[in-house]
Amino acid sequence: MTSRQKILKLIYPLILVRSRFKNNNNKIIHNKDNMQPKTSVYEQPFELNNGSITTLSSYKNKKILIVNTASDCGYTKQYKG
Repeated sequence: MTSRQKILKLIYPLILVRSRFKNNNNKIIHNKDNMQPKTSVYEQPFELNNGSITTLSSYKNKKILIVNTASDCGYTKQYKG
């Protein structure tokens, strides 16, 4: 474990406690005007790993897991291909 990791391991619990007392991260946003989205999430296009474009409409009423692999961040050398 690097010294940076050791320091973060020590201070992270303190950051969590501070955020609980500060209560800035616990805001609930209400839709008071009952506004509806312009389009359904099922109609939003997204790109698959093979480059094809699709929507979630074929997965409606099914359980899905969406994983962001961060393949373009520079830290994922396992995705060189």
